[in-house]
Amino acid sequence: MGGFGIGSNKPTGQTQQENAEQNAKRRSWIGRQMEWMGVIAPLTDPEGRMIAKETHENLQIQAHKSEVLNEKDHQKHIHEYGIKVVKPDFNVPRKFPNSCRTTWLGHATYLIELPPQVSSNCTRGVTLLFDPIFSSRCSPSQYVGPKRFVPPPCSISDLPPIDMVFISHNHYDHLDVNSILQLQKLSEHHKRPTHYFVPLGHLNWLKETGISEKCITEMDWWDEVDIKVFVQNTIDTDIMVVCTPSQHCSGRGVSDQNTCLWSGWLVSQGIESKRLTDKDRAAELKPVDTPFSVFFAGDTGYRYFPPNMTPIQISELPCCPVFSQIPELYRPPHISLIPISTGSTLSFLKKFGIEASAPHHLTSSVHCDAADAVALHLDLKSKCSLPMHYGTFTSGPKEGLDSIRLLKEACQSAGVRVNESEMSLYKEQVKDHADDADQGKSRFEIFAMGEIGEVMM
Repeated sequence: MGGFGIGSNKPTGQTQQENAEQNAKRRSWIGRQMEWMGVIAPLTDPEGRMIAKETHENLQIQAHKSEVLNEKDHQKHIHEYGIKVVKPDFNVPRKFPNSCRTTWLGHATYLIELPPQVSSNCTRGVTLLFDPIFSSRCSPSQYVGPKRFVPPPCSISDLPPIDMVFISHNHYDHLDVNSILQLQKLSEHHKRPTHYFVPLGHLNWLKETGISEKCITEMDWWDEVDIKVFVQNTIDTDIMVVCTPSQHCSGRGVSDQNTCLWSGWLVSQGIESKRLTDKDRAAELKPVDTPFSVFFAGDTGYRYFPPNMTPIQISELPCCPVFSQIPELYRPPHISLIPISTGSTLSFLKKFGIEASAPHHLTSSVHCDAADAVALHLDLKSKCSLPMHYGTFTSGPKEGLDSIRLLKEACQSAGVRVNESEMSLYKEQVKDHADDADQGKSRFEIFAMGEIGEVMM
């Protein structure tokens, strides 16, 4: 049975004083983001206080059967879905013992299996799940709202044991109540605990779904937590989790806008933080066979730009400084998961023919497009980046194909290499990643939805 040992410089429980401090922090979040964005102000009074009263929504939990691909669905062609979808088999062993396994499960949902510790005869690595959504709609109701154009490549019951779940913010396409409930059943089935990491303001929401408070860690921007994960019997791995800033917003209704924090996540195995000054803490970290780090950008913008600007003019505008700070503080990530399109809301509007009134510049401060994603990749100095936040809650097959086409064009313009897997129907050529002479160079990897990729460094 697995387990956790958690070290942090602050508790997750909240006193009245801590609630007051958190409200002050919210005003600080907004202030910092306003400097980066220059647009989209929250609802505040003249003194900067949030007008909307902080509330936690009353969860009305209903069991809705998620749409899952059946065998017939798997035979659908690219002109029907716009992207290639395959059903993953997580029981297949790694091809390379020190690889990181990555599986894009649609939208911003990624399953990451970190490299195992071979010297300890460990056969599995720490398993991470980011922003899980398997429901048919990203909406308060499963009867109305943005609907998946592409069903999930598998069900939650098909997943391996999940050690850690990360939530970036509480928008419905990133925090899905049905998926959270099913993940609790998965944890019970595998008889392994799952620990949840969330930005400030999400603790009570998760507790209302039935998750024990001891299984939740709530963090502010730039907080660091050390985790000892027992992956196999008595074999443990030291993991460092950092809650990183992002340029976005939050809210699940009219009254709770921006009352919860939004973030990205940096998860490191055996990599010491450059900010680490506590020698006792450093001495407790065990050496590992394969130091590895994963950065999950969550839902974020890169820079705001007004309409009718050329790409050159846009590139000269100020951008969010966080992504260039991360490699300076924590070293460049081995893998970065980066959004490449606006996601679900604008796609939902396009179904009603409102595309002309929803150009990207309106949401550029809170969403990345393909060019932003490549710039973000370069700021991070990421060794390998994987695209996400596209091709799922779309208005048709064209959106998924356009997202990949624009990403490849942006990579070509920036001199960033693109590798495409053999399964992916976007491919122009197939590369053998293990034998690639340029393996160490910065690149984007494109895999099919549901395909288990192995990324070698």
